[in-house]
Amino acid sequence: MKGVQDSLLLLVWCLTDCEITQSYLGNMSSCHRAPPLSFQSFQLGLDGIRERCESFEMERELSVVQVQSGVMFVEAAKPDIIIVVDGRKFPCHKCFLVRSEYFQALLMGGFVEGRNEGKRDSIHVQSVSFTQSPDVFACILEFLYTDRCLRFADDSIYMLEILRAADLLLLVRLKSACVNYLVSLPFSRISNPAMLLRASWDMNLPRLEQYITKLYAQDFDRFVVEQEFHELVRDSAESVVNREQVDTVIFVDDLKWWLCRLYGFDGEDDVGVIGKNGEVVVKVGQNVYERRETLQTKIEQLDTLLASLGF
Repeated sequence: MKGVQDSLLLLVWCLTDCEITQSYLGNMSSCHRAPPLSFQSFQLGLDGIRERCESFEMERELSVVQVQSGVMFVEAAKPDIIIVVDGRKFPCHKCFLVRSEYFQALLMGGFVEGRNEGKRDSIHVQSVSFTQSPDVFACILEFLYTDRCLRFADDSIYMLEILRAADLLLLVRLKSACVNYLVSLPFSRISNPAMLLRASWDMNLPRLEQYITKLYAQDFDRFVVEQEFHELVRDSAESVVNREQVDTVIFVDDLKWWLCRLYGFDGEDDVGVIGKNGEVVVKVGQNVYERRETLQTKIEQLDTLLASLGF
């Protein structure tokens, strides 16, 4: 099974490489083709592509033999559809695309977006609207072919794009993989916490929601004065349908809980502070008064903010 998955992964790398796909598409419309490689040269070329991709050197230029090998591999796989993303063309296979309910509806449901843009006797050409990023689509394609994605990166903006695309395509497992990757990133790599928090609300992703809320608690003094933070509090409050005076604000409640934990309290109980790796950062009974005073100040800041927003 692993051999099949590895072969599919190699195929996806070829389908998403600009040099290989351009040569493949050029061959489709040209009568003049390069002579086929020997089997040994073909294997060496594929090994070179595999080595480049496994070392994540995706931007490294391919040799002529590697491009020809990739083109021959793609031709042998016989793609039956071309997906266009922001002007870039990806040869694909419908049998893998329809793993997503979105593509099932698009390719089989007769939607306007699903109509063939090519001639009747040519390969089906299809534009999509769920993303304008070729890199994001390449990640989606890798997941649809191999049930995994090795293209995740420590870039929270890029990861959010993949997460949104996975949500639109109804790819639950890819969404879970994105969330798992995001919550494994250090807070210093999160450049768009407000966008991620709103996405967690929109997509009902409690694990991501709590991770970002903890980030806000960790750097509370910086965030609490920002207008964007105030808007998050307002949006959270207004998300309650038929809101009454006694209703709390979920984001603020969660934030208070994380502040309590960060300062070593569970309700009124002093439980100390435990580090990420289980080490004791603050012992029970250590600097209790100072910790409680600091915590209370932050909670009062939140209550004052709520009052100023009319909640």
